[in-house]
Amino acid sequence: MYINPYSVNILMAGYDKEAGASLYYIDYIATLHKVEKGAFGYGSYFSLATMDIHYRNVSVEEAIELVDKCILEIRSRLVVAPPTELASTLGVCLYKT
Repeated sequence: MYINPYSVNILMAGYDKEAGASLYYIDYIATLHKVEKGAFGYGSYFSLATMDIHYRNVSVEEAIELVDKCILEIRSRLVVAPPTELASTLGVCLYKT
């Protein structure tokens, strides 16, 4: 399969007055999934594992703490990403239901 430089994965979040907050993961072949939490990229396996352990219906402050935990987990386990460039390679979104 040919993947050109314009193929991307997207985490798209939105808010509707009736339905509330929603988060969707769209992959490079346009498959759409509604998710509670999401991450993609080199550190996504570590981020998603950390979120599976610690995620629940969280406040904004708790969500920020959880993102910090994900970043620390990636820094300690991912050997290919330098710590100074970690924030730019991590895409994490959480939403409160």
